[in-house]
Amino acid sequence: MKQRNLSVGLGSLNPVKIKGVTDALNEIKDIIGECTLHPVGASSNVSEQPMTLEDTIRGAKNRALGAHHRHDVSIGVESGLMEFSGAKTGYMDTTVCAIFNGEEWAFGQSPGFEHPQKVINYVESHEVDLDTAFLETGLITEQRAGYQRGLIHHLSDGRVSRQDLVAFAVRMALMQATKEDWFGFFLRDS
Repeated sequence: MKQRNLSVGLGSLNPVKIKGVTDALNEIKDIIGECTLHPVGASSNVSEQPMTLEDTIRGAKNRALGAHHRHDVSIGVESGLMEFSGAKTGYMDTTVCAIFNGEEWAFGQSPGFEHPQKVINYVESHEVDLDTAFLETGLITEQRAGYQRGLIHHLSDGRVSRQDLVAFAVRMALMQATKEDWFGFFLRDS
């Protein structure tokens, strides 16, 4: 008996998030079966620039909840800063993925990285997001970098993209679905 497609809501219309989530889901099709991704505009209900890991997690959860209606499972992805003792700026940038199956949550997180001090200072003093701070401090000329290759692309000289970070965060959360017997987290009803 053929399994029906898993309906996956994604709480974003950002093409980079859509591609990153699609990449991660495609990697485990042999385990979870076919999926149909349904991107929807869902608010994070946190500031444009989350400054704590807690706010970033809350934003990812809110996006997943906003996309859950009529889907088997939903995914929220949010990038933000988190306090990091020992970092030059006191912060690391991270991407969090929250997956909701209607009852339980699974979470994943991307690798973290720092931004230049003048960017963090600008974010804090002007209360703007990182894209705006990079643009207004003259470090980049690309508008809305987070909807394209991402700031990490500029910082890493093209070795890493935002799509890579999104896919990493989603992979880490999906690990629970690929090891259902270990974690007890299911994308499908048994």
